[in-house]
Amino acid sequence: YLPGNAFESNFPNWLYSFSHLESLNLVGNLLQGVISNAIGNLTTLFSLDLSFNRHEWRIPRSLGNLCKLKQIALSRNNFDGEVAQVIRSFSRCMSNGLEWVELEWNYLLGHLPDERGQFKILAYFSIHGNFISGPIPMSIGRLSSLITIDLSNNQLNGPPPQSLGQLVKLERLYISYNLLKGVVYDIHFANLTRLYILDASGNSLTFKASDSWIPPFQIEVLRLSSWQLGPQFPLWLQSQGKLHELDIA
Repeated sequence: YLPGNAFESNFPNWLYSFSHLESLNLVGNLLQGVISNAIGNLTTLFSLDLSFNRHEWRIPRSLGNLCKLKQIALSRNNFDGEVAQVIRSFSRCMSNGLEWVELEWNYLLGHLPDERGQFKILAYFSIHGNFISGPIPMSIGRLSSLITIDLSNNQLNGPPPQSLGQLVKLERLYISYNLLKGVVYDIHFANLTRLYILDASGNSLTFKASDSWIPPFQIEVLRLSSWQLGPQFPLWLQSQGKLHELDIA
């Protein structure tokens, strides 16, 4: 546990020899260079946080060998490459145990793969601030343990899939500032009884709900700027007694 020490070297190679290491936290240093595939030798790791450094090139595929890994955070580095390859490497032997994936603010490209349905207990998934394009896959509805998902600030397109409504444990949904367009219906929120933050601003979406629709959730933060909600003020907002932040400009 060595966060915030302003180390300016490359990733220390001697760490790769710690064959019984269970947790590695080097967040908030100035580490740079390429992370070797030798990191796959740390097979006892269950927590890895290398966020807020200056690592570059590709996320090593050998991370897929860390079968005991439950939490991985690699945000705010300079990693590039295909996000599908990264997620597929995670889905090898760690798919049944992975709970937390944080890949924010890198240079990841490409499309989200359908393989994400394999992560049975994944609770937190964030790829905020990358260059990921394509539609949100229908398989997202199979991630039944998701509590937080953050896909914001990417280049995702098409309408959100109706399978979002299957995420019964979801509390926080962030899909703002993408290229999403199309129609969203009340079925998109059918089983989201725990949802209390919905941030979907900056997309060209139209919401069509039945006049009698009562949301299954009590939202606290709702950001839907750039959406088409009219022509009349949405009546369903009157049922949201816990709402303390609203942006529908």
